[in-house]
Amino acid sequence: MEKLLEVLNWWFSYFFGLINKAINAFYNAPYVETFSETLIADQSVWEGYCLVQRIEAVRLSHSGKQVKLTLRASSSINASIETVRISRPALAGEPYASATDLTAVSLPRPPSNTYGLPPCVVPANSSVTGSTYYNLDEGQPLLIAVDFSAAPASGIRCTEAVPPEQASAYYKKGSEAMNPDRTGFTAISGIYLIEKIEVS
Repeated sequence: MEKLLEVLNWWFSYFFGLINKAINAFYNAPYVETFSETLIADQSVWEGYCLVQRIEAVRLSHSGKQVKLTLRASSSINASIETVRISRPALAGEPYASATDLTAVSLPRPPSNTYGLPPCVVPANSSVTGSTYYNLDEGQPLLIAVDFSAAPASGIRCTEAVPPEQASAYYKKGSEAMNPDRTGFTAISGIYLIEKIEVS
């Protein structure tokens, strides 16, 4: 009986050791870059607007189940961001409408004693990184929806000369990032705010 317990204990230790290794491998897997863009210009007056950046599959090089987004403010104005959501595009509807996998991105925010989350402030001429668990598929387009605070002023970096086969952007006054069934946006060419995407 004592020998049996010893064997069982070894097997349990071995089994849970494998599980622990698998969990550690998942949470500590290195990130690789799946998208990047050198943002070369400043754009201001984003306060109170929603931006939806669509990145086509041709610009995504890796898939992963964890995602990091690097967001860059303009060279002279902070960007104040209320929320960021990522998803695939919906199968029907507008090209900026989200599928059912709409997922929140965790952003660095200052501590607050008041109700609700304070905005994420991206300092001028700098960037911040947000992260989330999301099954990013390099074979499908990606939507990144961003709501900017109504105040103060927000400025971001961008590159406007990007072919629509690679990326497109859309904007609308108001908070629309959490709404998957978006309508009434204005289309613009280029890549805005999103400097880099990494996956693990």
